[in-house]
Amino acid sequence: MRKKLSLLLLLSFMTTGMGTAFAATNPFDDVPKGDWSYEAVNELYAAGIVKGETEHEFQGDRTITRYEMSVMVARLMANEKKANAAQKKMIDKLSAEYKSDLASIGVRLDDVQKQVDRITFHPLVRLRYDTREEGGYKYGASEASTHLDDESVSYDFNRYIMFQLGVDAQIGDGWGSHMKLRSASSFFQGNFATTLTAPTIPIAYMDGPIGKGKLTVGKYENTPGYGLMYSANTSGLKYDVGVGKFDSTVFYGKTVYKGDTMMMGAELKYAPTAKTNTSLLVVKGERAGYGKNDTIYSIYNGGQSWWQDDPACRTSYELGADTKLTDAVKLSGAVARSNADSDNAAHMIRLDYKEAKAAVPNTFGLFAKYAKVERLSVIKPGGSMYANEAGWLLGADYTIAENAVLSWTYFDGHHLENSASPGNTHIKRNRIELNFGF
Repeated sequence: MRKKLSLLLLLSFMTTGMGTAFAATNPFDDVPKGDWSYEAVNELYAAGIVKGETEHEFQGDRTITRYEMSVMVARLMANEKKANAAQKKMIDKLSAEYKSDLASIGVRLDDVQKQVDRITFHPLVRLRYDTREEGGYKYGASEASTHLDDESVSYDFNRYIMFQLGVDAQIGDGWGSHMKLRSASSFFQGNFATTLTAPTIPIAYMDGPIGKGKLTVGKYENTPGYGLMYSANTSGLKYDVGVGKFDSTVFYGKTVYKGDTMMMGAELKYAPTAKTNTSLLVVKGERAGYGKNDTIYSIYNGGQSWWQDDPACRTSYELGADTKLTDAVKLSGAVARSNADSDNAAHMIRLDYKEAKAAVPNTFGLFAKYAKVERLSVIKPGGSMYANEAGWLLGADYTIAENAVLSWTYFDGHHLENSASPGNTHIKRNRIELNFGF
């Protein structure tokens, strides 16, 4: 092992900025004030990371043992919450190197980590700019052309900023609580108006082990399957359990978004290989006064329903799969069908290339997706799609700095023609979004 003072300089550099305080007086006679190691010794002694050989002697020239180094690493781990990202990486490397030694002296890494991370905070700031263009196609002698009628085109845009604070707390025995406090503002709209919403709590739930699975209770994010048929925050219960290559989920609760619809669902997932996953999902919605062929909430134009935008009262089935073609390329797809009498089918296919990782700067991801979602085919679709639409969705994500991800999505499609819609409306939606995590 290295000399004690040489190691001390490394530890002192690692702990710079971790909130340690200097001791009021120098405790060691063999480290006088003015000595090259005086600051480092005092700082680490005050933080409780190093101790002297005796009450008044540090003995920095002595070579330390692995046991002594393991004790120092354990003390570093206890102060890890105060460390920055680079310091945490170094502490992780040291804890991995000395894992067996730490175990032999009674230090369990999981227990130390649980103490340090019992309550964690996750602030997030989101900046978003949306544009939307919609208009009817020009009609020829018998059918619509591919060109827009300039007089029918409408434009809309939205500038949006959101502030969110996530709080995770470990309760004990594997149970945790999770909450997101959120406030948003739409600013400089078409009339230069600015609105600020009151703080809300869209997510607040507890989860933990029950039997061989995990139970979730409260308001939780819920996108089962591939998001084609249902994606909405749900207030209620969810239970997940896995056996071998099979995983299953059941949930029951009320939709948080426009939430008077009771939802119940079940999903069975099977992974035949390490690179391939499959999913079968069934979701049923119930709401007093509505049936399987009803649209609960719609956007209207000239008395015609354009798209359904609220969880619906019908039963829908989704079958999906994804597979990794290479380490960087993933192909996924899903089909859905409901028990409605007509307009009851949907499908999507998506290709992903790489992935932007928030913790790793200069990583990126690209995707292309095509979807067709008939008016009464799904409950509430996700993935930037609405019911009664078909078209292409393109997207890109890039991590410009640690925990700062820039995203872009673009949809080009049209409303579908059916008994409730003329189907001659072209749609273009564009979104640029920047997420800062802290």
